[in-house]
Amino acid sequence: MKCTKCGAKLEQGTQACPACGAGSPTSSPEGTKPCPFCAEQIAVSAKKCRFCNEWLDKSAAPAPAPDIDPALGYVLPVNVSPLALIAGYLGLFSILIIVAPVGLLVSILAIHDLKKHPEKSGWGRAIFGLGSSILFTGILIFALLAAAFGK
Repeated sequence: MKCTKCGAKLEQGTQACPACGAGSPTSSPEGTKPCPFCAEQIAVSAKKCRFCNEWLDKSAAPAPAPDIDPALGYVLPVNVSPLALIAGYLGLFSILIIVAPVGLLVSILAIHDLKKHPEKSGWGRAIFGLGSSILFTGILIFALLAAAFGK
């Protein structure tokens, strides 16, 4: 068992941690068992070990993701962030100038979404949308300033 405050190893039945003096750990020896994978003390009713993240009850584990043919990703947007997909198309249509600021916003949101969900793909689309949108938003701002201050 480990101390919940400092992480030091504790002997069975220890009331206080010898390293930091903290009180007894949150899980008492009664109602616990050692994890078969990492040997840490876990609750008897645990379905997943909180230390090594191994599933003790395989029926409670989430179903594995279906195998997807990697070549399919070249034809269809498989496991692509929807925001990245939209950002890519808005990057293409940002040549219409008026769409560019929206593409800029969606591209930033897509990059944020991709950082939050690293299992998704679509970085190329998001970066392309960001680059195109920055370029054409700059042209839009330049045109607006030229029209406002031009003679």
